[in-house]
This record gives sequence, C-alpha cells and structure tokens, in this order.
Amino acid sequence: MRTRLTLLACFFGAGLGAESCLRVDQSVRGVPGMEPDRAVIQRLWIAEDKARVDEAAGGPDAWAPRYLLRTDRDPAAIYELMPATKTYRQWEELENLQRDRAVNECQILDGIMKLPAAERAKALAAQYLREDLTRVVEVVSEPAAQRTVGGRPFECRRVRIIENGLTVLDAQVTDQIGRGLDYCRLYRQLGAFSDEVLAKAGEIKGFPLAATIAVVTQRLTTYHTLKIEVTDLAEADVAPSFFELPEGWTKEEKALREPCRWRLCDKTVETANPGERWDYKGRRHYFCSPKCKAEFLKELKAVLARGGRAEELLEGRRPAAGPTAR
Repeated sequence: MRTRLTLLACFFGAGLGAESCLRVDQSVRGVPGMEPDRAVIQRLWIAEDKARVDEAAGGPDAWAPRYLLRTDRDPAAIYELMPATKTYRQWEELENLQRDRAVNECQILDGIMKLPAAERAKALAAQYLREDLTRVVEVVSEPAAQRTVGGRPFECRRVRIIENGLTVLDAQVTDQIGRGLDYCRLYRQLGAFSDEVLAKAGEIKGFPLAATIAVVTQRLTTYHTLKIEVTDLAEADVAPSFFELPEGWTKEEKALREPCRWRLCDKTVETANPGERWDYKGRRHYFCSPKCKAEFLKELKAVLARGGRAEELLEGRRPAAGPTAR
C-alpha cells in the first residue's frame, strides 16, 4: 500500500510535466506507515516520456534514486529501486485494483437494494454509490491565490474533481509550466482512479503546484489521503542513462500476492504464507485471516441456500492455481 501511494505522489508531479527535463522538489504527507504530518521529501526529474524520482537520503543535498517511470515503453514501466541492496522491482497489474473495486461495489449495491426504500437513499449516499452504478464526475475550476515556488510567483487556479460526491482531487494548478508526460496512462496503471475520473483529469491543462488526493482502494469509503506540495522548480540537463536502470543491479522478484477473498477486506495476502486458504474447482483462494475465511464461507452458505453459485462471490478476483476442491 505504501509503495503504491508513494508512486501516486510521484506521478502526480510527473504527470503534468514539461517537454524538456524539469527538476521538481516536492513534499508528500500521508504516506502509509508514517505520521500523517510527516513529510517525505522527493526530487523528480521529468522528461517528455520518462521520469525519475529520488528521495532525501539524510544529508545535505543527499539523494537516493527510488523510482523510474517509463511511458516510452509499452506497457509503461514502473521500477522501484532499492539502493541499499542494488536491486529493483518492476510493478505491474496495479490497474486491476479498479476492476476489483467495481466488483466490490456491485456486491455492496446488492446488499443496499435489499434495504427498505426509506433506508436505501441514505445507504447509497454513505457509500458514494448510485443505483445504476454510474459514476458521475464533475470538474470545478475557480480562481486561486498566487503561489511562490523557488522564489518565483505563479498564477494559479483551483481545480477539483468530484466523483459521486467525493472530492478525489483538489489541486492548485498553474498554466505557466508546460506539460508532457502522459500521466493518465500512468495513473491507469496504478489503479488510483476510475476511468471516468481519468477521462476528466486528461482534460485539465496545467501543472499542479499543490494537491490533496483521495486514493480509492476497494470502494469510495476506504480512500487514503495524500497531500503534495511543490517546493522548488528548475531546468536541468541529464544524460540519457539517467533514466535507465543502474548497471549491475539485479531484479528482485516480488512475493506473489492476492487480494483477500472476503469482499469486505481490503488487505492482500502473500500466497506463500496466507492466513487461510480455500480450494474450489481446481483453484486456490486466499484469506488474510481465519476470521475472513469464516465470514466468506458464511456468505457462501447463504448464497448457495438461495440457489446461487459460488462464482457470485468470486467473480472479478484472480485466484491462483491450486489443487481440486475437496
């Protein structure tokens, strides 16, 4: 979770970048596992179709490379760098998070529609859902105060993107800096926003100097808040190799993880060491704890009792291969 949200913060600055290489210093608050007000200091190097993210390494002007973003590759490549071990990870399949979110919302809606009519509207509003599961996205733009970054004043406007009543992006944007990197493509890979939000975000012109982002995980009510502020900007010249993986570094294979199978749990499970597992029709499904498995089996029993199928609970999840159910 922390890596995904840190990447999102990186992409936010890189997303509306310039054609030439631009160096952007920014602070990020709200990183999972840290105090809400503690800032992570980052330095972004943004080219037209690639970017690199360094993080402060503890000393004066000391930086360590942390991420490489390559939109010039198909699919776009996202690398996490570990300088201490000279290894890296390649991040893939994060875009599936929005698919899982859609499935989860269908299940929540199914429960809401069984409520009495008097309670239904209130429950839908609490979940930021509509009866037809459409996502109504609104963009609101209004004047904002001037911001000074690196000693330079920038004229700004406030841009908000609102999805079904939830503000998912609240940004201070300037038109005094060009844009280049295809940020919507990267956001889609991260699974940070719905397609409807991405379509609206792609219409926004300008460079964000500050923003608050609601990162939606499994449903709109379980979002995580990131606060990002640009502190300095400068043009920079770097060698082409600056955006390549460091020579001699080795790829670290990620532990295979699957989402916990219970629909109301947002956790992922390391398949080599799950809390519980369940085999069904030649597939293995994972749970983060015995409690989640018990809740899943309780729901499954109810589904089967009304003549339903187990697939109703499993649809949209990607189970790993396993032995035949028994």
